[in-house]
Amino acid sequence: LTSRNCKRYSALCNAKAVGITPAAKGFNISVKKSSAPNKPRGLVKTTHMKAGARSSLHKVKSLIVKQRYRKDLAKAAMRKASAIIRSQKPLPANRKGAKLAATTKKSE
Repeated sequence: LTSRNCKRYSALCNAKAVGITPAAKGFNISVKKSSAPNKPRGLVKTTHMKAGARSSLHKVKSLIVKQRYRKDLAKAAMRKASAIIRSQKPLPANRKGAKLAATTKKSE
């Protein structure tokens, strides 16, 4: 979730873990089930969030905090999900330097 080598964010040593990865549109949230630790096939449940920024972030927060999954990972998960959504947002057409960047891409 945060690319840190510490016990809190490690999915191997914790019974419950959260992962957020980018998708073509939106992002995927992966949640580790604590019920079947010795069954690798059904260990991770992945959900695709593509409804929009506001509702997707609300769902992530409700999944982690309101359902009492891992409250300590809520802020990191929200940051990563919103960064992915922000990166997928197209740049405005009338921003400074957009014309120059478009012409250099065409010439290459």
